[in-house]
Amino acid sequence: MMVDVLADGKDAGVELPVSYAEIEKEVLRYRELLGVVKEASLIHWDLWDGNVFVHEGRISGLIDFERAFWGDPLSEFYFGRFAKSTLGAFCEGYGINGLTESEQRRRVLYDFYLDLIMAIECTYRQYESKDHIKWAYENFVEGYKQLQAL
Repeated sequence: MMVDVLADGKDAGVELPVSYAEIEKEVLRYRELLGVVKEASLIHWDLWDGNVFVHEGRISGLIDFERAFWGDPLSEFYFGRFAKSTLGAFCEGYGINGLTESEQRRRVLYDFYLDLIMAIECTYRQYESKDHIKWAYENFVEGYKQLQAL
């Protein structure tokens, strides 16, 4: 999936803070972390409060599935670094009692995948907000640092 996003970035001439070759090399260093995932689940991947409808204290609907895919449940948004404040409740809902070291390392890959998408999509979506573009690239840099620290 990362290779496809990188191809999109190359096709659009998106300049990233790190070369595409370096990103590919770094990502490939950690691909073995994904080998422990044996069963795919339907991942919404944009499952945040604004995309969940609640009626009378119960979830009544979900919207915004354009980024859905089959994969590791740990790739869901609320397991990531943007949603640390809700991690406990989200883990509980999945029957998980915290993340193992291996799971935390996979999360770094998943977070970086999102960082990569957010940086590259600025060109495709023709964002005009310099603040948003700056934010996306800052997240990319942070995610890349975390990836290198694995």
